Amino acid sequence: LKIGEFAALTGISINMLRHSDKFGLLKPEKVDRMSNYRFYGERQIIRANQILVERLLVLNQESCFFGIIIKMIENSKILYKNLIIVDK
Repeated sequence: LKIGEFAALTGISINMLRHSDKFGLLKPEKVDRMSNYRFYGERQIIRANQILVERLLVLNQESCFFGIIIKMIENSKILYKNLIIVDK
């Protein structure tokens, strides 16, 4: 499969496929030496899906982490306001 076909089939952008190749996450099955076109095999669809799931998990963890930080900041502001009221 050409890179565009593979991208359409897996839902992974061509840029992300190139990035995955560059960092060794998902190497093409074949690269044409003349044109430098990347070709992927059907067996690589499973690996592509794993990469998507891993990426979603990382993004979800990051958003949860930032949500916790924001909640902690909000709680500390409330606590600070309450301390000022009690102190008076």
